[in-house]
Amino acid sequence: MTSIAEDFAQFFPMNPMKHGRVTGRDAEGHKQVKTYERAPVTLQSLSAHLGENGRTADNALGYLPGSEDGTDVGALDLDAKDFPGDAMPEALRAVLETCAGLNLNAYPERSSSGKGWHVWTFSDSKLPWPVMAHALARIRELAGLRQNVETYPMGTAGVNGRWIITPYSRALSGQKGIRPRLGATFLETPDGQPIPVDELGEWITRNPAQRLQELAAQVKSTPTKVTMAKASTSGDLDAAAVPLLLHVATSKAPPARHDAASAFLNLGARAGDLAGMLDGLASAAVFSVWCADGSRTPEQWRDELARWATAIETGGGEGRGLPYLRDVCGYDVPSLPKPDKADSGEKEGRRPNVGTRLLQYVQEDGAELWHDQAGVGYITVSVEGRREHYRLGGPASRDYFTKLVWDRDRSPIHSQGMSEALGVMGAIARREGEQHHTGLRVKHLDGCSYLDLGTPSWEAVEVGAGYWKVIPAEECPVRFTRPAGLLPLPTPITGGELGELAAFLNTDARGLMMCTAWLAAGVSGMGPYPLLALTGEQGTGKSTLASLCKRLIDPHQAERRRPPKTEQDLFVGAQSGHVQSYDNLSSIPPWLSDGLCVLSTGGAVASRTLYSDSEETILEAVRPVIVNGIPDLMTRPDLAERAITVTLHRIPSNERLTERAFWTAFEEARPRMLGALLTALAESLRNLETTELAESPRLADFARLIVAGEATMPWEAGTFLAAYAEMQTETASAVLEGDPVSEALRRFMDDQDEWTGTVKKLLTILGEREYPDSRPPQSWPRTPRGLGGSLRRLAPALSKTGYLVTPAGRSKDGERYSLQKRDDSTYTSCTTYTGAVLDDEKQGVRSNVKVHPEPRNVHPAALIPSQVDHEEVLAWE
Repeated sequence: MTSIAEDFAQFFPMNPMKHGRVTGRDAEGHKQVKTYERAPVTLQSLSAHLGENGRTADNALGYLPGSEDGTDVGALDLDAKDFPGDAMPEALRAVLETCAGLNLNAYPERSSSGKGWHVWTFSDSKLPWPVMAHALARIRELAGLRQNVETYPMGTAGVNGRWIITPYSRALSGQKGIRPRLGATFLETPDGQPIPVDELGEWITRNPAQRLQELAAQVKSTPTKVTMAKASTSGDLDAAAVPLLLHVATSKAPPARHDAASAFLNLGARAGDLAGMLDGLASAAVFSVWCADGSRTPEQWRDELARWATAIETGGGEGRGLPYLRDVCGYDVPSLPKPDKADSGEKEGRRPNVGTRLLQYVQEDGAELWHDQAGVGYITVSVEGRREHYRLGGPASRDYFTKLVWDRDRSPIHSQGMSEALGVMGAIARREGEQHHTGLRVKHLDGCSYLDLGTPSWEAVEVGAGYWKVIPAEECPVRFTRPAGLLPLPTPITGGELGELAAFLNTDARGLMMCTAWLAAGVSGMGPYPLLALTGEQGTGKSTLASLCKRLIDPHQAERRRPPKTEQDLFVGAQSGHVQSYDNLSSIPPWLSDGLCVLSTGGAVASRTLYSDSEETILEAVRPVIVNGIPDLMTRPDLAERAITVTLHRIPSNERLTERAFWTAFEEARPRMLGALLTALAESLRNLETTELAESPRLADFARLIVAGEATMPWEAGTFLAAYAEMQTETASAVLEGDPVSEALRRFMDDQDEWTGTVKKLLTILGEREYPDSRPPQSWPRTPRGLGGSLRRLAPALSKTGYLVTPAGRSKDGERYSLQKRDDSTYTSCTTYTGAVLDDEKQGVRSNVKVHPEPRNVHPAALIPSQVDHEEVLAWE
């Protein structure tokens, strides 16, 4: 236990001069606080805090960040009373995003009440107390929070200063529960992952002290004397109420100084003398009563009051008043004088708070609030004569609101005001706004596909049955949204051919066929989509081809992504772009394989909304995906069935091009190739209803779409499905290679044509045949249930290689399966109709043609401008 306490103290060093405890509550429920002056926190007391005898809700170890000569830790205190309702997660998000924007590491901790948050930050060396406090104050300012949000450390080194409750109480109690090694309160990563107490050293990254010093230097010192307007902001109390209230304030100390001071200052503002109330609360008469515990100096007390008063004057404040002083604090407040009715009409009305003003400004700006099919709120605004669509709460909408308030008020909007306005606008959008269709880059709607070109004019392309055309934003029935990083497409032009793609693809004719089909499906907006898997040895251009495919239909700043770490990260990334491209993979773990299957065919992932208890965030998407790597990535049958596999060839040294030459040629051809791709899609949409597949493969909708447009594709009509079936058979064979169960089954069935029996009996037979004298490998199933799962997983791939695995019901001895060996593997054929579609049996012609022609010549010199320099060798990886 002591070693853990020592590790804990590396990040939370205890001040040797002072600590405190919440020792209980009085009869009215107020906390009873005990402060220990010049009494250092020992490792023994810290061990008790972390152990089974740690604090309860009414017995807390107080912590004064740092030590007498400085501190390397600080915190912002987001109190629930300052941020009610939805304002709390908005404020926390604002702080974490601000820190991330400043390249600072910050770690949130839910307060012991469960309603507020502490945000901790750590320095790589000690800073003077004022420097750390000023750095935190600058973060608070940049996050748009009010000045009444407290920073720790507060005060000066030594006895002066306030302590904050120490996290991780009872973290090492040894009790089993839902939060082992976390305790009552604990630090989290910015994405909401809890950090166990004994793993702080693995998770916490300290910030450069110089960066914090730079932030501290940007803070202006709070003036000792604050001058405020004498004019009333409400006018429902007379100025004579201020001395009466100050007399009440001297009668006793309140249970919570901050809350009581805010109530008095609010009443002072209502009486039109906020400055007078501030001066009175800062006077020696009130200070001697309220701060008798020595926790503040008079200067520190006045600075706190000045921050709270400034927040009230600028439209903030917490709304406390007479009921709080009478009912909670127990003050005997007399009847306060009201202004004369004759004078009250002359006084200026109270200025609406910033949230209310923002709603008014949005209405005046002509913005439209609406929602999509899922009930998500959006706002449409006019920018330089065009209409742009933003998701409420997204970065684009927040930028719009911030700029709107700045243009009108010449002042920033704080996070609580933003949160309040977003809550109201979201309710209006969902309950009163119209419903519209939204899309990200592409959308298929009412028989037409729409492609967002991503240009400043917000033009789109409409693709219908046999035509495509560029249309202005106001004519597009889809309201496209544009996440950060989305890049524009060139305006497509007619006259191009998809055969031009061969100049940029380092593969054979079947590879060209598969890449073209994937691109046509991706631009159609008609999911499910196949996954494009690019394989080949080093230097074959896998990364370049992945970038080319993405640039052709969905260019994005994050062109080549590293694989996600969690399934939630996978779906979060899918919200920022249509095409998801994962570069240079060594393998695909089972959880990612399952996630890619869901993303390919469409699905959702749900998780608890960060910094909330009962809200759930649902991320839904269906996206075309690209993966590339040197090894064969399709090792699981379910993902392999959804994949298009393209193998790339080695590029001879005399055929390598400079990267500048390659991309220059591509950019010159890109408008034509995009136009040709849209022409092929238009042909597919024209023939889609009259095209049927005699036998449907996995992703039958995708196959039907491609067959319908084969007349405009760069291959002989009627050859796609045979090539697709051949590719799937090869992929299935690759999946089965190296799998011990599939190898054992095929060897077993090579000796017979058919076998039927229980899974238990089959496990015994295969085990005795394969491993009579040795231990089976780790991947070998140990139980009949495990073998049954393997049979179900491998059945599709086995069927493509001539081995049928069919469930045969259950008996008293368990689950039964039938195994059959066939001479031919499964395949898919196509029937194409040239006449009218009838309701009775349709006639057609089966296609049987050569599907794997000789490799084509790649990168023909005619497409490469002669004036391009060749000083750099093209780096394909």
